[in-house]
Amino acid sequence: MELEVFGEDKNRIDDKGRLNIPRRFQPLFSQGGFLTRAFNGKSLVFYPTSIWNEFQQRLKDIKKRVADQDPAFFLKAELITGNMNRFLSCGVQITELDTQNRLTVTESLRSWAQIDLKQDVTMIGMGDTIEFWDTETWLAYNTEHLSIEELEKSMSALSMRGVSA
Repeated sequence: MELEVFGEDKNRIDDKGRLNIPRRFQPLFSQGGFLTRAFNGKSLVFYPTSIWNEFQQRLKDIKKRVADQDPAFFLKAELITGNMNRFLSCGVQITELDTQNRLTVTESLRSWAQIDLKQDVTMIGMGDTIEFWDTETWLAYNTEHLSIEELEKSMSALSMRGVSA
């Protein structure tokens, strides 16, 4: 069974860019992993090594499947998967926790996620990954995108269930 973590926690990043990781999130770091930019455009995400490797393999599989089924579409698939890989990989930080269970976040990743030194960071356990948000940005995102109304629209768009009246 794969290890999963859930919940929300908050800590302050120190003046050296280190962030104490709560005990319940630490097991995801047991084999190291990759910290990079999240697709939401506002946060960072930590992928344990096994999850990162699975994602990289899926990108390769998509390109191969498309090439096998529709060679004319291969260049488009190459562009799409290449862009996804570039987005994640160009700022990636291969990482593990130090002996005091702290994660050091590089200046370039902090800058991209607008996380300043000595600032509160909210960590969100997302099952097999962890998101890291500037707390003020998280609160604003939460208010705008995670309201009941917005979630109902999203579920309806995914045909999970109809929007209630």
